[in-house]
Amino acid sequence: KIKATDIVAMMDDTMLGSGKSGFVVTKDRFFSGGTDIFSTNFDIDLKGLKDVECSRKDHLVFTFKSGEKQDLFFSIHAPYFLVFFKSYIAEPNK
Repeated sequence: KIKATDIVAMMDDTMLGSGKSGFVVTKDRFFSGGTDIFSTNFDIDLKGLKDVECSRKDHLVFTFKSGEKQDLFFSIHAPYFLVFFKSYIAEPNK
C-alpha cells in the first residue's frame, strides 16, 4: 500500500481526458495502472536506474546499473516522463 508521504509525483490521465491510466512515482518505484483495453500496467523498481531515453516518440527505455534495459510504452506522456526521470536520476540516491 502506498502512503501519501511516499508519493513523489503523480498524473491521472482521466483528468486530462486523454486516457484512463494513472501514474504514481515514489522514491523507489514507478506504478501505472489502466482500465483501457490498450493500457499497460507497470510496477518498476527504480533502484539502480542509470539512464532513460526515448526510443521512439512514445517509448522510454530505462537502463539500470546492472545493464538491464526495459522498454516502456508511454504514449503522449513520454517527453514529460523523460524530463522527470532525467531529473530523478540526477538527484543523489539516498
